[in-house]
Amino acid sequence: MEYQDESLDRGTRSKLGALETLKELSPQYAQAKADRTRLEYFRKSKKALLMIEAERDHGHKSAAMQERYAYAHGEYIALLDGLHAAVEIEERLRFQLMAAESAIRIWQTRMASDRIERQVIR
Repeated sequence: MEYQDESLDRGTRSKLGALETLKELSPQYAQAKADRTRLEYFRKSKKALLMIEAERDHGHKSAAMQERYAYAHGEYIALLDGLHAAVEIEERLRFQLMAAESAIRIWQTRMASDRIERQVIR
């Protein structure tokens, strides 16, 4: 996460690298969050569709039987696996963004400390 320009001090390279990371990962995080949210909402639709199928194709009249059918259906389980993967991607990107933001805050703190130190030395 460090910028590669050797003419800059290490702290500045670290901050610039963190800024590049934010710029690169922000769209990926937004897409991952959108994917996860879509799957969460689709999960409800898929359950409803499978409950309809349970009644139509298998004669399950009670909501409990239809729900049991939906939850045990392979398509629903596959959707849950996809949701699991989407959450994992989103969270990984979120923590990478948090790390980049922390690097920037550390740099800002160091710069503020340096300014205070220079004022005290004068």
